[in-house]
Amino acid sequence: MKLSVTAVSQVLFAAIALLVSGIARGGPGLWGAALGIVMVWLFFGSTKFILGPIVAMSPAMSQALALLFFFTKAGVLAAVLIVLQRSDDMSEVLDFGCLAVTLIVGSVLWISSQTIDHTRARIHTYDLPKSNE
Repeated sequence: MKLSVTAVSQVLFAAIALLVSGIARGGPGLWGAALGIVMVWLFFGSTKFILGPIVAMSPAMSQALALLFFFTKAGVLAAVLIVLQRSDDMSEVLDFGCLAVTLIVGSVLWISSQTIDHTRARIHTYDLPKSNE
Protein backbone atom coordinates (compact mmCIF):
# COMPACT_ATOMS: atom_id res chain seq x y z
CA MET A 1 0.00 0.00 0.00
CA LYS A 2 1.43 3.33 -1.07
CA LEU A 3 0.88 6.21 1.34
CA SER A 4 -0.09 9.56 -0.07
CA VAL A 5 2.15 12.57 0.34
CA THR A 6 -0.78 14.40 1.92
CA ALA A 7 -1.30 11.82 4.66
CA VAL A 8 2.39 11.57 5.55
CA SER A 9 2.98 15.33 5.48
CA GLN A 10 -0.09 16.11 7.58
CA VAL A 11 0.79 13.55 10.26
CA LEU A 12 4.37 14.83 10.43
CA PHE A 13 3.16 18.43 10.48
CA ALA A 14 0.70 17.65 13.29
CA ALA A 15 3.42 16.10 15.43
CA ILE A 16 5.84 18.97 14.82
CA ALA A 17 3.20 21.68 15.34
CA LEU A 18 2.03 20.15 18.61
CA LEU A 19 5.59 19.75 19.87
CA VAL A 20 6.75 23.24 18.93
CA SER A 21 3.56 24.96 20.14
CA GLY A 22 3.62 23.03 23.40
CA ILE A 23 7.23 23.97 24.07
CA ALA A 24 6.89 27.60 22.95
CA ARG A 25 3.53 28.50 24.51
CA GLY A 26 2.74 25.70 26.95
CA GLY A 27 -0.76 24.29 27.35
CA PRO A 28 -2.63 27.05 25.50
CA GLY A 29 -0.24 26.74 22.54
CA LEU A 30 -0.73 22.99 22.48
CA TRP A 31 -4.53 23.36 22.44
CA GLY A 32 -4.35 26.11 19.81
CA ALA A 33 -2.23 23.96 17.53
CA ALA A 34 -4.47 20.93 18.10
CA LEU A 35 -7.58 22.93 17.19
CA GLY A 36 -5.82 24.33 14.12
CA ILE A 37 -4.87 20.85 12.94
CA VAL A 38 -8.43 19.57 13.38
CA MET A 39 -9.83 22.59 11.52
CA VAL A 40 -7.45 22.09 8.56
CA TRP A 41 -8.26 18.38 8.37
CA LEU A 42 -12.01 19.00 8.55
CA PHE A 43 -11.90 21.90 6.08
CA PHE A 44 -9.91 20.14 3.38
CA GLY A 45 -10.74 16.51 4.17
CA SER A 46 -14.50 16.93 4.10
CA THR A 47 -14.55 17.88 0.42
CA LYS A 48 -13.78 14.39 -0.84
CA PHE A 49 -16.39 12.73 1.35
CA ILE A 50 -19.19 15.25 0.83
CA LEU A 51 -18.73 16.06 -2.85
CA GLY A 52 -17.62 12.59 -4.00
CA PRO A 53 -21.07 10.97 -4.04
CA ILE A 54 -22.71 14.11 -5.41
CA VAL A 55 -20.25 14.38 -8.29
CA ALA A 56 -20.73 10.68 -9.09
CA MET A 57 -24.47 11.30 -9.49
CA SER A 58 -24.20 14.54 -11.46
CA PRO A 59 -20.77 15.43 -12.90
CA ALA A 60 -22.21 18.52 -14.60
CA MET A 61 -22.96 20.09 -11.22
CA SER A 62 -19.55 19.33 -9.69
CA GLN A 63 -17.98 22.76 -10.26
CA ALA A 64 -20.94 24.72 -8.92
CA LEU A 65 -21.35 22.45 -5.90
CA ALA A 66 -17.63 22.55 -5.13
CA LEU A 67 -17.68 26.34 -5.17
CA LEU A 68 -20.80 26.50 -3.00
CA PHE A 69 -19.34 23.98 -0.55
CA PHE A 70 -16.04 25.90 -0.36
CA PHE A 71 -17.75 29.19 0.48
CA THR A 72 -19.95 27.43 3.04
CA LYS A 73 -16.88 25.94 4.73
CA ALA A 74 -15.07 29.29 4.65
CA GLY A 75 -18.08 31.00 6.27
CA VAL A 76 -18.33 28.38 9.00
CA LEU A 77 -14.57 28.61 9.63
CA ALA A 78 -14.76 32.40 9.91
CA ALA A 79 -17.75 32.18 12.26
CA VAL A 80 -15.98 29.66 14.51
CA LEU A 81 -12.85 31.81 14.66
CA ILE A 82 -14.86 34.95 15.47
CA VAL A 83 -16.79 33.19 18.25
CA LEU A 84 -13.60 31.71 19.71
CA GLN A 85 -11.74 35.01 19.64
CA ARG A 86 -14.57 36.98 21.26
CA SER A 87 -14.99 34.46 24.06
CA ASP A 88 -13.21 35.59 27.22
CA ASP A 89 -12.86 32.04 28.53
CA MET A 90 -11.12 30.77 25.38
CA SER A 91 -8.25 33.26 25.59
CA GLU A 92 -7.01 31.42 28.69
CA VAL A 93 -7.27 28.01 27.06
CA LEU A 94 -6.16 28.70 23.46
CA ASP A 95 -3.19 30.58 22.09
CA PHE A 96 -4.61 32.26 18.98
CA GLY A 97 -1.13 32.88 17.56
CA CYS A 98 -0.43 29.14 17.50
CA LEU A 99 -3.90 28.53 16.08
CA ALA A 100 -3.35 31.04 13.26
CA VAL A 101 0.12 29.75 12.34
CA THR A 102 -1.12 26.16 12.38
CA LEU A 103 -4.07 27.04 10.13
CA ILE A 104 -1.91 28.89 7.61
CA VAL A 105 0.99 26.44 7.46
CA GLY A 106 -1.32 23.41 7.52
CA SER A 107 -3.41 24.81 4.67
CA VAL A 108 -0.42 25.61 2.48
CA LEU A 109 1.07 22.18 3.21
CA TRP A 110 -2.23 20.43 2.41
CA ILE A 111 -2.61 22.23 -0.93
CA SER A 112 1.04 21.59 -1.87
CA SER A 113 0.94 17.91 -0.98
CA GLN A 114 -2.40 17.42 -2.76
CA THR A 115 -0.83 18.95 -5.87
CA ILE A 116 2.04 16.47 -5.65
CA ASP A 117 -0.37 13.54 -5.11
CA HIS A 118 -2.54 14.48 -8.09
CA THR A 119 0.49 15.06 -10.32
CA ARG A 120 1.91 11.65 -9.45
CA ALA A 121 -1.45 9.95 -10.04
CA ARG A 122 -1.37 10.98 -13.72
CA ILE A 123 -5.12 10.77 -14.19
CA HIS A 124 -6.04 11.60 -17.76
CA THR A 125 -8.79 14.16 -18.10
CA TYR A 126 -9.52 13.34 -21.72
CA ASP A 127 -9.33 10.48 -24.18
CA LEU A 128 -7.78 11.03 -27.56
CA PRO A 129 -9.84 9.78 -30.49
CA LYS A 130 -8.59 6.66 -32.24
CA SER A 131 -6.95 7.27 -35.57
CA ASN A 132 -8.11 5.23 -38.60
CA GLU A 133 -4.80 5.62 -40.39
